[in-house]
Amino acid sequence: MLGLVLLRLLLAVSLVNVALAVDLPILYPLHKLSRRPKLEEGFISQRPTWWQHPGDGVLWDHGDEGHRDFRPKVNITWLRVPTKSNRVVERAFIKVVQNHWRTRSYQAYPWPSGFVLPLLRMRGKEAHGTSNILILPDGPGIGGTKMIEEQGDELFQYVGEKYNLVGFDARGTGSCDPTIRCPRHAWRNYPKAFLSEEYPDVGREAYSFVRLCAFAGGPHYFFVNTPQTVEDINSILLGLGQPKANLWGFGYGTIVAQSYATRWPENVGRMVFDSTSDMDQWYKKKYHETRYQDTDAVFQARLGDCVDLGSDCPLSKYGNSSESLKTAILAFGKKLALGSYAFGEEANFTYNHMMVWIFGSLGTRAKFLEMARYLAEYMEKDVGEEVVVIKAPEIGLRRESDAAIFYQCNDGKSGSKHDYPRGAQKMNDEMARYVNSSLFGMHSMPLYHVKRFWNDLKQYPYEWIIEPIVWVPFPPLLMCNTMDPFTPLSSTRAARIRWPTSRTIQLTTFGHPAIDMVSECAKKHLRNYWIRGIVPHSDVLCDAEEKPVAKRGNEEE
Repeated sequence: MLGLVLLRLLLAVSLVNVALAVDLPILYPLHKLSRRPKLEEGFISQRPTWWQHPGDGVLWDHGDEGHRDFRPKVNITWLRVPTKSNRVVERAFIKVVQNHWRTRSYQAYPWPSGFVLPLLRMRGKEAHGTSNILILPDGPGIGGTKMIEEQGDELFQYVGEKYNLVGFDARGTGSCDPTIRCPRHAWRNYPKAFLSEEYPDVGREAYSFVRLCAFAGGPHYFFVNTPQTVEDINSILLGLGQPKANLWGFGYGTIVAQSYATRWPENVGRMVFDSTSDMDQWYKKKYHETRYQDTDAVFQARLGDCVDLGSDCPLSKYGNSSESLKTAILAFGKKLALGSYAFGEEANFTYNHMMVWIFGSLGTRAKFLEMARYLAEYMEKDVGEEVVVIKAPEIGLRRESDAAIFYQCNDGKSGSKHDYPRGAQKMNDEMARYVNSSLFGMHSMPLYHVKRFWNDLKQYPYEWIIEPIVWVPFPPLLMCNTMDPFTPLSSTRAARIRWPTSRTIQLTTFGHPAIDMVSECAKKHLRNYWIRGIVPHSDVLCDAEEKPVAKRGNEEE
């Protein structure tokens, strides 16, 4: 009898090993089988199998980490897709492993798992298949394929026709499978941006939110992070047949680009960092202490611009100067504490909503004017009275995306081992200096309460991230605005030190990102960099202005 049991056990173990080798869905969660993508044309399996040998792929050296990782050859199948663009646009998919570092903790998740990343390529008219620029969008949580669809044609005026633009949805974001989603009821427990005296349950709700998201994330909970995305880029390069990575990052995308170049400095070609984020603040600090350095100044500048535009900015009727307009908006916000406005079907329009809404619209004049139009309609109503629901676009009035929570918590210092204070009030006291530095500082409070309870089990070595100075074969180009509401000028200056051969193009304007501004000077230097490989001899200061705002249908002359 015992021999029969042992024989069955041996047979079961053998079947599991075969399933893991050929990536059969035997151990895949049953509730996901119906939507698991099939590995057919366009879906490339990246899992090394028992029958493969070095001649079939690449042995990737991890250097000081003491091991080499086998990566099979990848042939991506591109399929042309119809678009509004007059260029050739192609789509493909690539499957990457769940964990590029085969650490012991990986064995806790033995079933075949990974991420299927969608790719979108917009072809240059004279480009070869191996001449590609990877577009890394802002975020985290925003898919790169969407940026190619929406802004690809515009970006070609800077790169010429000898490159293709390639975007991909990073693991857990956009159309990636699986996409990270916290349950709907988890977001009801997401902490609000209030001080603990007014909101004593913040700790309990943050803990509940983390537990529910961790359950929903399942085996992917620890592996949705920037260092794993960096390794995914290498997999994409293998599929493209491209020896060196040309990277163009925006906002958070500059964190991905900098991380890749720090990890693999010999593998990078040309790089542009637009509105650079600070690597040290992202990875090494509990609180992002410099995030709001320029935000209040940009808010003041936007209000001044609104006053100058007159009737084109509906909020201008509430003040004849930026200071008086700011006073009127904040006074309206205080009145919201006495009542609420109907906003959508499930939420109330609160002071917190208003500030998050304004914060998200500070990047460009177009977003701010659209926000101003809807906010002016709210301010016309009397607080406390029954009002008609006004449909408003999602301009800044959105919570942190699901994937953004995972990336920020898994990348940065999260969990009890980083000495987060016990208790909501002590937590608020520690954050007070940072939060009170800006009108919008309280926007980040919920995230830090979540990070306090996040399980910080890092699945990658940290040593390569904290390199203070990095030398690369070709000098990077750093673009920035003089005032940026999300990535201040100090972040670009920190990157200028980290990348000694880099050059900075600073635009004398405010907003985010720099590419959304109009500057012939910046355009000339970008074209020289991408097309001719010419780097400025020194840092450059360029005059710039914002793009004109297109009038809406019934306002056109």
